[in-house]
Amino acid sequence: MPMGQNFQNDYDWTIFLGFGLCIIGVLYEIISDKQLHNFRKIHPSGTGIIETGLWNYSRHPNYYGEIIFWWGIFFFGFAFSGINYLILAPISMTAMFWFASIPWIENKILRTRPQYKNYQKRVHILFPEITILKRFING
Repeated sequence: MPMGQNFQNDYDWTIFLGFGLCIIGVLYEIISDKQLHNFRKIHPSGTGIIETGLWNYSRHPNYYGEIIFWWGIFFFGFAFSGINYLILAPISMTAMFWFASIPWIENKILRTRPQYKNYQKRVHILFPEITILKRFING
């Protein structure tokens, strides 16, 4: 297992892809967390549903940003190391959010806010691209 970097290689496009994904992921997390924080200041009772900003396109944009960040780390690291098993990190993080964190929070929200069901019908659980595509197709 290589423990160092060979700086003799030319830069690969995956470096820039990884770096770009990391930046986008972090920005997504910062913006969605700030929007949620502002929403909670306006609705301190905890019974409302945020449906504005990034939350208009994804029910969990903060998790989406985290997943994008981990895929960026993979591409960035892979560009330098070429180690294929690095892909286990973003796959593990994606699976954790998809199969554990998101279902848990969705169930918790549904128990306290039944109107969330309506929001679930309109906004994709994770990927804003799917919400945007559906809205584009449906008019």
